[in-house]
Amino acid sequence: MVANNIIDVRSHSNPGRAPLEIVGVKATTLEIPYPEEFRAAWHPHIVETLRPATIVQITTDDGIVGIGGSGTRDGQLIRQHIAP
Repeated sequence: MVANNIIDVRSHSNPGRAPLEIVGVKATTLEIPYPEEFRAAWHPHIVETLRPATIVQITTDDGIVGIGGSGTRDGQLIRQHIAP
């Protein structure tokens, strides 16, 4: 459960402890070049030369770090709307 940047993880495994709080979110957008031009079957008129990806690092108040990613350019949206 997530509410106001607080994840109630500790209370499930260790009753009486305060929930974890997200204190940092870092989003890094990468652009990985294709070795040659690429035309997707669903957009054959668009020539792709790179693959965007976003790596997201989340840090809790206990220093726990989680890393995930997406295959899009979500970094700016994450920094503007999700990061504390």
